[in-house]
Amino acid sequence: GDNTPSFQVKKTGNQSLSNTSFTKVTWDAEDWDTDSAFASDKFTVPSGEGGKYYFQATTEVGSVAAGEYIQLIIYVGGGSQPGSTSRWYGAGGGVDVRARTNMIINLSASDYVEVYAYQNTGSSINLSSGESFFRGFKLIGV
Repeated sequence: GDNTPSFQVKKTGNQSLSNTSFTKVTWDAEDWDTDSAFASDKFTVPSGEGGKYYFQATTEVGSVAAGEYIQLIIYVGGGSQPGSTSRWYGAGGGVDVRARTNMIINLSASDYVEVYAYQNTGSSINLSSGESFFRGFKLIGV
């Protein structure tokens, strides 16, 4: 067997994140999508393809001071997935912070998966277009 469905999407432009609110991450370019299952900024499990899936989301933001953070959350069916929140803190001095979350999720046909981001820097900031990716694939043999 193979690890399909499989996809990888990315950002080719920056996306603004409001301060202290959950924002759905949008994806405007596909590197691949083996089953045409990624559309409207979410992956939807195709018919007959339920099972365990691995997902990873990565992004980067600039100017995060000490005590401030960016977090990524994987949502399934419109709600946050327990265990998927990854919070990355600034080290001070307004440095760039790269955040990543990943997890394995058991999904059924028509379940959909999205990524949300949250930050608390005190004002709007941009997700980096060059460092923002969302990828996933079906696991076989588990």
